[in-house]
Amino acid sequence: MAIQDPKLIEFKIKQLNEYTRQLKERLRKAEVNKTRDDDIIDVDEYSKNDVADTLLNSLSSNVAMPTGSSEPKNLSHLIDTVTANQIEKLIPSDAREIVGSDKLVIKSLSNRRNTNWNSIIDKLTSDTAKFACLSEETIKNWLLKNVTYLPFQTIEKLYTALQEWSKQQGTNVSIEMYDCIFRLYSRLTPTDSHKTVNYSNDMVISKFKELIVRMDESSTKPTEYNLTACITYCSKLKAYEPMNYFLEKFQREYGLTPNKHTYTKIIQFYDDMGLQERAWNTFDTMKFLSTSHKPDIFTYNLMLHICDRQKNYSKAIDLFYEMEDQNMTPNHSTFTIIAKTLASSSADNIVSEGNSDSLKLLGWKFINKMFYQEDFHSIASMMALAAYDGDVALCRALFFKFTMNEFTSNKDKQTDQGKLWAKSIKPVLFNYLLTAYSRFKPGKTPLVLGWPDGVQMRRTVLNSIDYTGKLNDTYDNLPFLPLLNLTSTEQVLAESNALWKFILSNGNFGKIGTELSENLKPEILSKIATESTTFDQFKFNILRIIGDWKIKNMNNSIFNHICLVSYLSIPLRLNNADEFWERLDTYTFKESDLDDKLLELYYQKKLLEPKQIISKKDDTGKISKNYQSDTNIVYLTSIRHKILYESSTFELSMKGATKFGNLERARHEWIDRGKFRKTAHYIQLPMTKKSHLDAEFAKTMVNFFVSQRKYDEAMSIVLTSKKYIRWEYGMIKNLMKGLESIEDRRNIRILLDVINKKPSELAYINKQIANLDLNIS
Repeated sequence: MAIQDPKLIEFKIKQLNEYTRQLKERLRKAEVNKTRDDDIIDVDEYSKNDVADTLLNSLSSNVAMPTGSSEPKNLSHLIDTVTANQIEKLIPSDAREIVGSDKLVIKSLSNRRNTNWNSIIDKLTSDTAKFACLSEETIKNWLLKNVTYLPFQTIEKLYTALQEWSKQQGTNVSIEMYDCIFRLYSRLTPTDSHKTVNYSNDMVISKFKELIVRMDESSTKPTEYNLTACITYCSKLKAYEPMNYFLEKFQREYGLTPNKHTYTKIIQFYDDMGLQERAWNTFDTMKFLSTSHKPDIFTYNLMLHICDRQKNYSKAIDLFYEMEDQNMTPNHSTFTIIAKTLASSSADNIVSEGNSDSLKLLGWKFINKMFYQEDFHSIASMMALAAYDGDVALCRALFFKFTMNEFTSNKDKQTDQGKLWAKSIKPVLFNYLLTAYSRFKPGKTPLVLGWPDGVQMRRTVLNSIDYTGKLNDTYDNLPFLPLLNLTSTEQVLAESNALWKFILSNGNFGKIGTELSENLKPEILSKIATESTTFDQFKFNILRIIGDWKIKNMNNSIFNHICLVSYLSIPLRLNNADEFWERLDTYTFKESDLDDKLLELYYQKKLLEPKQIISKKDDTGKISKNYQSDTNIVYLTSIRHKILYESSTFELSMKGATKFGNLERARHEWIDRGKFRKTAHYIQLPMTKKSHLDAEFAKTMVNFFVSQRKYDEAMSIVLTSKKYIRWEYGMIKNLMKGLESIEDRRNIRILLDVINKKPSELAYINKQIANLDLNIS
């Protein structure tokens, strides 16, 4: 070929090697298929019954098809061809005799990935006398080792049967039997009734304690597997008290400490409960125990996940190098978690300490180690880095590619288009895309382009995307603009709007809520008002109708406060006031406004006749009648695509009023926030949570008045709330700078006293007067 470049020669050799490998693989598969075709009768002539097909796939290697016999037409014929020897691979002969149904055995146990032991155990324990006749080999080597996932009542039946069997053998219940029962109880999922403050009433916890007492009575020492079972269930229950009880009891009375896997479960439990400090202490404890307790790659990955939640990138990097020092091989999850940690840390100016770009670039270098993976976690890590860098082109390309792959792969399994889109679109990825839109800057060069390998990675992704769908010959597509790069804020706003509406309606732009309007007709509202004894009951029934419609027709996994705030942040950061207020008013509503409308409707329907307020001619010239309730019904119908205001919504609205200088809007938000504090939802919040929310909103109000140069109003908020809010310098930094600009030293001194919790001069005098002991005779 007359190639002189060594790199090109090396590349061609690699191409030839890859081609040779693929050719060998094809030849091997061809031989395997040929052998299989020679040995197996053509199944196309058989019945296409789904159950028979499933059974044939699971037993095809064991089924002896008699030559010259009639072809099996259904499941019964196929089961008849299975020999007794093959059935005994699933169940021993003595147990098979008790069950008495080969069909039930094959149906329940043939698919090892989805066994149904419940029906088998019900048959075995229906007659305890017959169960007692089972051989020791059947009990130990088949039943105890293989049984999985039984409901609570069936586990009790099995334990009772094992007790009777042991009594028949003249022995106590063995430790293997206890291990099995503990394991089965630990795999149960707590129900809502179990998740209560009084954990002593939980059925499984009570059973664990009862089993331990019986083991003590029979002088059977519990094992670490029993402790693991207790810890596993307590972690599902999210109960710290019983977990601590079992840890202390097993260590104090039996000298048993958790093994490596149990410690990992404890760390995961602490992480789920928000007790990260305890998780770190447990992790450090594992390092100083025996070598068998030494943390493995899964434990390290769990600690990296905690670093991600804490935005502790330095600790994450230390853990990675610690793994390398111990000759551990990082797996795919390791790289994705570290990349996400670096991405989330880079988005926080305080955490990143001015090294935001360096953290993102380091994150891309970790991504490079598993770039060709296209699973959810890999895409999420890449989208996080692209989103926080404002790389809209790469972020939208990744989202489009992953979502359309999901849509295509599930198309055969799901025929309902709306459900298919809802399943294909992942909320986490969509939120990253909205974040990328909000950080868009025209003409900004993505950080990844400053790294040679990053240029190639980015180019590979962008060139693999076809936003028009012509290459795949499909009309089912996400509403993206047919552009690889968006170049203006108008394009970003338009695309984000179209995508938001498309996803909320599960791909159906035509849903206008006609079904909801039918359910909220005046006569239906009158009936609901008549049947409701109180206003709260009337409100509940109306909201239930709206809620049912939302569940049926909208993508509620996307339509939440997290995604909504990201969606509203796009016009806020791109400095488009009209778009921001339009989105806010279109997709949010306040409970105080809802109550006003419902109260008016309730008393109109309950006590009064509707009053005619408008009479006008329609197109035919006839007089049409509109009632006061009509506008209220229209308002209720519009709630179908709205989310209730909460504290984060008020804060975002105040940030908009601050940025766009909207004094009237700020006044309304201030008044409505006061009404919000009187709602049942807010009153039920813990006091610490309410104090935090009030402090955040007060900080936002102070910043608004500072932006309007209304320093006296800002000072009044600080001084009137200092008894309830712990003001810090970061919360009033802008106010301090504003006062310094006008040289208001008196108010600066007062602010410093508030920050340092020093009493003012007047407060000091009042305190001295209160302490005086005046003896007036």
